[in-house]
Amino acid sequence: MSVTDVSTQTPGGQVQLRVAVEIANSSAINGFDIILTANSAVLKPFDADISGTVLTTISGSTLQILRKCIDGLPKVGGSCPAQAGAGTLELAASAQGGVGVTTAPTFGLLFTAVFN
Repeated sequence: MSVTDVSTQTPGGQVQLRVAVEIANSSAINGFDIILTANSAVLKPFDADISGTVLTTISGSTLQILRKCIDGLPKVGGSCPAQAGAGTLELAASAQGGVGVTTAPTFGLLFTAVFN
């Protein structure tokens, strides 16, 4: 992972930390399901931004968010798994249709985790 935009400020004055979750030198993929855990006394999970994901490079495919859980609450998809409780951020996404997978080796952004 790499940290980007360490002190982004929202229009309401909230300071946010944006963390780029990246993949490097991976086999071909067509999706992922990642859970990040933060110390909620310091960081509160806020969102997961899929903009710019490597999954959009799969020819003829459509990006689909399968599940997004923020701080243990489902935002997209069904209920959150037990591992995605308070203090966590989960994003599960896949490329539907098309050639099905990225080109190996795969490098790039999976998503950006946003914390308050």
